[in-house]
Amino acid sequence: MGEPAKRPISAKPRTTVLAALVTIVLLTLGGCTTPAKAHDEDVSGKWGYINTSGDWAIAPQFENAFDFTEAGYAHAIDTTTKMSGVIDGSGKWVLKPQFVNAFNFAAPDLVCTADLEKTGLYGIIGMDGEWVAEPRWKAHQHIQFSSNGLASFRDSETKLYGYINRTGDWAIPPKFSSADIFSEDGLAVVEDPGTRLRGRIDSSGVWVVEPVHANLTRINVSGYYAEKDTVTGLWGFRDSAGSWTTPPRYAQISDYAEDGFAFARSGDGGLWGIVDPSGAWAVEPRYRDIGASADGLRVVSLPGSEFEGVVDHQGNWVVEAKYKKVWTPGGGLIAVQVPDTGLWGYVDHEGNMMIEPKFQTAYAFASNGLAAVEVPGAKK
Repeated sequence: MGEPAKRPISAKPRTTVLAALVTIVLLTLGGCTTPAKAHDEDVSGKWGYINTSGDWAIAPQFENAFDFTEAGYAHAIDTTTKMSGVIDGSGKWVLKPQFVNAFNFAAPDLVCTADLEKTGLYGIIGMDGEWVAEPRWKAHQHIQFSSNGLASFRDSETKLYGYINRTGDWAIPPKFSSADIFSEDGLAVVEDPGTRLRGRIDSSGVWVVEPVHANLTRINVSGYYAEKDTVTGLWGFRDSAGSWTTPPRYAQISDYAEDGFAFARSGDGGLWGIVDPSGAWAVEPRYRDIGASADGLRVVSLPGSEFEGVVDHQGNWVVEAKYKKVWTPGGGLIAVQVPDTGLWGYVDHEGNMMIEPKFQTAYAFASNGLAAVEVPGAKK
């Protein structure tokens, strides 16, 4: 959609025979109460989770760990088996590590992965260990359900895209050469395979906007959308009636973020700036690169510099551009990589270092207040 490349942590109690039997039963049912194993004395290269004070909330013990979803679940990889599973906010395995690493959250409480124990095929599994969509696909696809319960999916035989529901059945048959996720307005951008032009469909698959556009983005909070002009190859903005509100003048443009702002590249293919909901420049082109956005903030770098910082949508500096890398803002703190040691720490929205740089890798804080981080050093 014209978007730039994205960027780019004791002794055992005695157990009675009855308690042991109960434990075996629980493990057989999916391990939903089984805690992730306690961390080793040497945790070099392992992943865990910290809170916003920088203290360990879940001790480093994983081969790899990823962000928590809004439902409070996270994908983690076991250090011994190298298999994927799901943990909760206390570090307990909700889905024990038994899955391949071709694994993604299709919804905050659903995972697309393969059933290794039986078929080896891919399906969608819930946090209770039950398959919501029975394993039936030979290859993994990164499924992402929209709020209407539909997800874009590519048919392996026709190579066309349609939409499946949460049980994996076709809700809209595969008949498009590309298909975007549904926006909050209930519409999705899809491409007609015959003409290679794009339009919008509703959740029943009916064309609401006929496929007569070379390219277009989702509608933003103000009812505007970006479209690529077939003559000039540049992007501009139209209103809901299809009239140009901003004539085509951008070389590239992103989808709008939740705050109603997008980032765009000047028509000469040079620098990047920030555009407001109407499509006008909020910040004139001045950045060499611009990337991940959250909390109304954008990660940017300046011409002639390899360092990154953070600005708001008016271009005001929140974090000075002096870091090797900056991760997507989240949870009131921003992960930054310092250039001298290459380690990661966290700064606040005033640029103050709140958690000292001591991690090999650090991710953004999730809504539950936890961030995945990696301990420096080689894995043992």
